Amino acid sequence: LQEELTNSNITATRITAVSLDGLGNVSLGPSDNSGMISEVLMPGNWTLMLNRTETLESWTLEEGIHNSADSMVNNSWEAGVVSIQKSVLIGGKVFWDLDENDTPSSGEGIEEVNVSITSQSGFNQNVTTDAEGVWKLFVPIRDNYSVVAEKSGFATVNYTDGNNTFYTVNDTHESRDFEMSAGFVSVSGNVTDILGTSTRLDGATVTLYPASGIVRDSITITSTTYANDTLSWSGSIQPGDWIVVVEGTDSDENGGGIAIGLLEASVQDGASIDLVMEKGGLLAVSTSWLSIESEQFHAGDVTDGVEVELDLGDGVEWNMEFDSNGELEMVLPAGNVILDSDFETVQHELNLTMEYTAGLSVDVIQDTAEDRIMEFTRRVNSDLVVEVISIGEDTAVFDSSDLSEMTAIEDGDGYKVITMKLSLTYEGTEISDQFTVSGGLGVTQDAEFWSIEFLNSTGEWTDVMDVTMGIGNNNSDTSQLLTTEVEARVNLPLQNQSQTYDDGHAVNMRFTADGGPNEVSVRVNVPQQYNISLNDAPAGIGVGVGDETLVTLRIVNDGNGDDTVSVQSSLSCEGWQVTPGLSNITVAAGSERSQSFTIFAPADASSEESCMVEFTADSEGEFETQTQSTNAIISVANLVIDEGGVEPRNAEAKANADGQFIIPIRNDGFLTAQDVIVYLQADELGDTDYPQKQVTITVPANGVAYASFDYSDLPPGDARLKVTLDVIGTPTHEDSDSSAIITIKFSNMADEDGESGWLVVVIILLTGLVLYGGFKTAKKGSSGRF
Repeated sequence: LQEELTNSNITATRITAVSLDGLGNVSLGPSDNSGMISEVLMPGNWTLMLNRTETLESWTLEEGIHNSADSMVNNSWEAGVVSIQKSVLIGGKVFWDLDENDTPSSGEGIEEVNVSITSQSGFNQNVTTDAEGVWKLFVPIRDNYSVVAEKSGFATVNYTDGNNTFYTVNDTHESRDFEMSAGFVSVSGNVTDILGTSTRLDGATVTLYPASGIVRDSITITSTTYANDTLSWSGSIQPGDWIVVVEGTDSDENGGGIAIGLLEASVQDGASIDLVMEKGGLLAVSTSWLSIESEQFHAGDVTDGVEVELDLGDGVEWNMEFDSNGELEMVLPAGNVILDSDFETVQHELNLTMEYTAGLSVDVIQDTAEDRIMEFTRRVNSDLVVEVISIGEDTAVFDSSDLSEMTAIEDGDGYKVITMKLSLTYEGTEISDQFTVSGGLGVTQDAEFWSIEFLNSTGEWTDVMDVTMGIGNNNSDTSQLLTTEVEARVNLPLQNQSQTYDDGHAVNMRFTADGGPNEVSVRVNVPQQYNISLNDAPAGIGVGVGDETLVTLRIVNDGNGDDTVSVQSSLSCEGWQVTPGLSNITVAAGSERSQSFTIFAPADASSEESCMVEFTADSEGEFETQTQSTNAIISVANLVIDEGGVEPRNAEAKANADGQFIIPIRNDGFLTAQDVIVYLQADELGDTDYPQKQVTITVPANGVAYASFDYSDLPPGDARLKVTLDVIGTPTHEDSDSSAIITIKFSNMADEDGESGWLVVVIILLTGLVLYGGFKTAKKGSSGRF
């Protein structure tokens, strides 16, 4: 398989053989690194077809181009080089540049634009833009395309790129945006007065302001008529959102008639709006701002002028400009209005751009004048460029062409202190700017053991210090400091406290002032310490003839970084096997993981035959190989029903109550009995009523397991029960128990408890009598003496 124009081999791709005899389709491949496919097909007539699409590229081959009948040689279909057409995804955004910044912004995409894509080679397709104004489709590579965008209400646009009138496609994905412009549309409106009959509409002015975010000039409507107490107006404008402001002729020092509304002029239909004039209030806004030298100015002093945005809510937002005196006066409807404004000026001998902002919220009251001052505040600018310009030669390993990354050097049981020099370049606009210098580490497990220090003006290393920079009052000001240097050092933890990471440790040095933080980051790589151990292999383990057993080992990583450990198993006994032979396990620092191995014994193994199995673990770094071994022994299980350990015991067996029989099964053999069915039932020689019950347990080698059975309401007397063992799949010793009779005496604990209670009462009474007799005797003796 080969791309048609690039002659590049197409790898890892399947192609479909389509039977022309009705045998169906067969998937061939995938192709190897040379694009080659070799497969076996049923005899017959076949053709090839391919349709593979990825995110940005596609490959196609139409049926009928490569047919088996055309290239059969000795019953072999030698298709040779199969050329595949490659296409790539092209597209872009068609936008209406409302803010006139020559790039598509949010909300500027034009939907449902018909985009036609044609080429001289015969390609011809049409697509439609989506809600964001985006179009896309796959086209063959290495061709020039004519791309034309059309939509009613907009001028038809043919894509151009400088002097190139084609959308040129090479071998990769392309995305290019282009702009459409809308023609003028008709708009109109009617304005009535809330008072009904009124003369203030006669001669009222109608002004259209572009809504906020749209860059256009305001329009004063000249086509107006007044009749029947209604002011009608019309005009021709660019489509989009406009704010209609109608001012009555009754304006005075407190307000006047006003009507304001949002006109949404569509590209196809324009728009019409009806408004009602009401009495509004007069808002007079003056402005003030201070230069960096504390000189007072107003908005009219700004060379390029200053605009203010007025927001009445519900999308009624537009901009107006302050006059040459830095003032704005207009009548607004009663209600809340929010004003926002910003501008830039160039100040200082360094010709620095300063940014100013102001905001105001005013409640306008009918027929009331409101005077407000917008006080602009300068944005604090503490921009600072911080760079590492040198690293101590013997403190770290680094590339002089990239000082943003370094490797720590081991020193005893720790690491050398890394020293570096930082260059500070002030690009802010403050006369004096104090920065608090501090350092920190990214989120790592060993972050608490690191520290970053700086050399202060007194020659002491400290983790926090201050640096003052600034532009000064002028270039002659001795306090002006635009560049300086700071020495820093990084103290690393001890080797047994450190962690190593593939991406190193992010060491951040931060310079924070009133205008916000500035920082520089470097990556410090900690050399990895390798330390692993292999644990928990049993000295010996039993396995049945022709059977298998499981050995689980624990790999512990006591190093300071992730370690991919190679764990291997081996044996040299004939007929024995162990799997897996090799396993690679990544163990995190300070963690452990388990790896299990299965040992298979031969079917012809002799009794008590054994095989030593060796296990090794190798770190990815330089660390000695860890070894463990287990002696696998051909064994049997030797089960013993521990009658003396059966519960409940005679003294605890309570008649006519609920309880549980617990029967210990001991394995004195060296082989775990995986499936042991334990049956419990009434012995036929006794008179106990207990139906047969069973549970399945696993009895470990040289261990004990317990079988539990519920019982209830057994009468007083001896309960004679039979325990039977059925061992499934595990060989057992000839002396292994298969059954046992157990006898448990059940007592009526309620009666015994009652008798015990009466006994206590009798004892209390006797004690009382004795005490009473003593008291009487003592009293009698006392009376005789006196």
